Amino acid sequence: MHYSLPSTEPETSHLFGEPILLFTNYCDEQYQQHPRSPHSHHEMVEFLYILRNDGIFEINGTPYPVHSGDLVIYNSDAVHNEAVKFPPPPLYGLEATGIQVEGLPSNWLIPPDTCPVISLGEHAPVFRQLFRNMYDQSAKQTPNTGIICQHLFRALLYMIQELMDGSTTIYAGSNEDSKANKLGRQIQIYVDEHVLEELSVQSVADHFDISSAYLFRLFKQVTGTSLMQYIIQRRIGEAQTLLLITDLSITEVARKVGYDNLSHFVKMFTQNVGLSPRKYRKQAGITYTKQP
Repeated sequence: MHYSLPSTEPETSHLFGEPILLFTNYCDEQYQQHPRSPHSHHEMVEFLYILRNDGIFEINGTPYPVHSGDLVIYNSDAVHNEAVKFPPPPLYGLEATGIQVEGLPSNWLIPPDTCPVISLGEHAPVFRQLFRNMYDQSAKQTPNTGIICQHLFRALLYMIQELMDGSTTIYAGSNEDSKANKLGRQIQIYVDEHVLEELSVQSVADHFDISSAYLFRLFKQVTGTSLMQYIIQRRIGEAQTLLLITDLSITEVARKVGYDNLSHFVKMFTQNVGLSPRKYRKQAGITYTKQP
């Protein structure tokens, strides 16, 4: 078969703003032995392609089942946790910035009422190969790596747009959410927004004009963990991000996530991740040659 291509308008290149692919990664079972704590990415959109196995990802406080062949999209500042109940499945990942979709905040690709987990179905092999091509090309680090990956990433964005055009897939949560659960989610959002500030059970309870005992019970009911443990997990998650994408020293990372005492930070990090910050950063720099 022979096909001609439709003409394109120059202005369509700005449909997504000025997107820039920043990072590519491949996480296999070995890498996922030390999962990320709950975290977010400021001014970045993250894309995950699930290679195999199932899991449950929590995104902005809502659990979503994920399966092989799914695409997951995290808007900027979306708090996410890929280690809910099960170890994270093997996946390819991309992180990008400069995305601007009309009507949405900077570095948001999907509206807030759209499910962030997309089942690709028959399109999965094409997306899988595209993710792998970007990862393989970025690993080569040739003079043309940058431009090749940017063009492949732009293609990915248009493919996602085609999937979503006309889609009515909305995740509204349970209609039976109790008033208490809704308050619990509001508290979780508040903590996420202020997680690097000085927070205590009493200060958060005062903000919502409830007792500290009620806050303690409600927060654990909604999140499955205590408020203070959640704050530790979130701070460690932010520290993991800084260790992966910056060259800041361990001391600087600790200070940025609210720890002035370096030894205490290392202790909390090791307890939650299973590796010291230094070993975690070193492990993240390993390139695994065996791929699916």
